[in-house]
Amino acid sequence: MHDFPIVSLLIFLPVAGALLCLAVPRQEERTARYLSLTVALVAFFASVPLYFGYDVGPEARVFQFAEHAPWVQQAAGTEIGLAYSVGLDGL
Repeated sequence: MHDFPIVSLLIFLPVAGALLCLAVPRQEERTARYLSLTVALVAFFASVPLYFGYDVGPEARVFQFAEHAPWVQQAAGTEIGLAYSVGLDGL
């Protein structure tokens, strides 16, 4: 459906921003505030297409903006079956 992993971006962008804020020295409080504001605004603007692209019709009973990636492949002939999957369900 959608090629860009926007849900993953919205999950991991705040985590990356928090880690960057941890790297800012304590004396640079203003820099940390601007950095956190920038990350929050980027996350907000990245989420806008989700709002307008979400299908709310009665036939929309599947996960939307779904992403799936195999995480652990077969090892030594055994199927582990671990995968990273995210999507929006409307709740």
